[in-house]
Amino acid sequence: MSEDFVSLVGTLEKILYTNPENGFLIGTFLTENSIRPITVKGIVFNTHEHETLRLKGSWENHKVYGRQFSIREFMPVEP
Repeated sequence: MSEDFVSLVGTLEKILYTNPENGFLIGTFLTENSIRPITVKGIVFNTHEHETLRLKGSWENHKVYGRQFSIREFMPVEP
């Protein structure tokens, strides 16, 4: 079964949780064409709030937390 990956570009608005040992992060992300942030999660090292990123991943529906974007790859975007 193949996954359909999606690319998003936007700003990491807020880090809600991070584990410095393994790089796991949960945060809110505002895409370029959106007015409401989305929840993102995944392994993301050396990033900070208000950084512009290109994310590659897939959408998931969590039973408790709802729709989330699961990050598979990330890359900082230079201003």
